[in-house]
Amino acid sequence: MAFLEKLLDTPEPSGFETAESWIWRSEAKGFAQEVSADVKDNSQAAVNPGGSPRMMLAGHIDEIGLMIVHIDDDGFFFFSTTWISEFDVSDLYEMTDVLPSHKSGDTVTIRVRRDGEVLELLATLGKHGA
Repeated sequence: MAFLEKLLDTPEPSGFETAESWIWRSEAKGFAQEVSADVKDNSQAAVNPGGSPRMMLAGHIDEIGLMIVHIDDDGFFFFSTTWISEFDVSDLYEMTDVLPSHKSGDTVTIRVRRDGEVLELLATLGKHGA
């Protein structure tokens, strides 16, 4: 549990996961015989390298975040209203649907509602792993 808390408490925007990758590799050294990273900071760990059969598990360490503005008495989270370009984004599923419709270098308008006011921000999407 301490590993998971440390990993989740480390702020790392998508594309800049160096600290989280280091935390993961440090933890992997406790169960894997080989732990490494490539030039893009992708992490690998091998348990019983060269063994048979072989299996690979893959995942992402980055996080997509939304701001929680309210937690009700039943424990449900409510997100702030956010728009990316013309898309209304109110949960993580919508966020993951919207982002692939843009490419690196695109400038998008992000609209957020704060204290009843809609603020507009311009953001240029970076290259993943840059």
